[in-house]
Amino acid sequence: MTAEAATGFDYKREVDAAFRDHPALRKNTLFILTKVEDGMSVNKVSGNWGLRLKTHLTPVAAWLQNTAVWAHQNDMSAAYKNDDYKIKALIFKDDESYFDKVPAKWRDTARTFAFFHELGHLMVQEGFDVTEDKPYGECYADAFATIRCIQKFGADDGFLDSTAWARAYKFIHYNSSTHLTTTVIDKILEDSKTRDFSKLTPAETVEAAAQYARDNMPSVVQIATAKKNFKPLSGLLKYVNQDKMDRLQTLASTTLAAGDRFTFYIGARAFQPFLNPEGVELNGSKLKLDFYERTRMSQDLPKRAERMGFDALAQSTKEKAKPAKAPPVLKI
Repeated sequence: MTAEAATGFDYKREVDAAFRDHPALRKNTLFILTKVEDGMSVNKVSGNWGLRLKTHLTPVAAWLQNTAVWAHQNDMSAAYKNDDYKIKALIFKDDESYFDKVPAKWRDTARTFAFFHELGHLMVQEGFDVTEDKPYGECYADAFATIRCIQKFGADDGFLDSTAWARAYKFIHYNSSTHLTTTVIDKILEDSKTRDFSKLTPAETVEAAAQYARDNMPSVVQIATAKKNFKPLSGLLKYVNQDKMDRLQTLASTTLAAGDRFTFYIGARAFQPFLNPEGVELNGSKLKLDFYERTRMSQDLPKRAERMGFDALAQSTKEKAKPAKAPPVLKI
């Protein structure tokens, strides 16, 4: 697979490319770069002159200002649409604290993924359709961002796999499925081993992302069952430390006991990094399973995955159980 020539993240370059590759955006979309400079919030607006002129009208200006304020308060980028004003907006927060928390080698990819994720929400009519029962909009946004990152950087260096893990782990911790996109990202990563995404045109990329989202988004029943199974762990996994390893043991036992295939898949993906022989770092805490527990799970998870027909999951679980050059650093 041939990656795009440009590496790293350049906001202006990506905005220009978005307008070039998707001309329809010029009609109704504004890109707003928001950051803090010298202690003050600064918003830089990109878009056609007609739309930018609209931003000086009191109602539109107030709406855009509120969206930028929301991005600052929540420390995140976001995509919006306003049907009354017929405007869409991508708010990109360049100084989002998350970017500094990921390993340095992933920061360009993290910024790129965040930009493409929000752009994905603007690509299709259903891009904002997100509920606990049907997280299609987030599944599409992650599918689009994953494909675009593969097109730009080539084979995954671990960031996209880590993102799929985080979606599973956060689902269990928060018991919220709006961003449960793990199976979508995983399918794209698996297919990227044999499918050359770099050959897709921009229009084909939009459609490919839609297809992956439709085909791999969890169903209403799968989501409800997994929520019920993992409910005892709700609110606990973010605060695991070496003195609270019983929470990971509960995750392990719940996963292995699950009769539901989807519950098992999500639980196994959430548990994978903890199989590293050297342990992991989670939210600043160093964790290491005892030898017996790690050995048991390193054997039982792949065997169960194979019995359920999850061959790719079984293989990736075996890989995660091998010694790594450095212990995984995990953030949620």
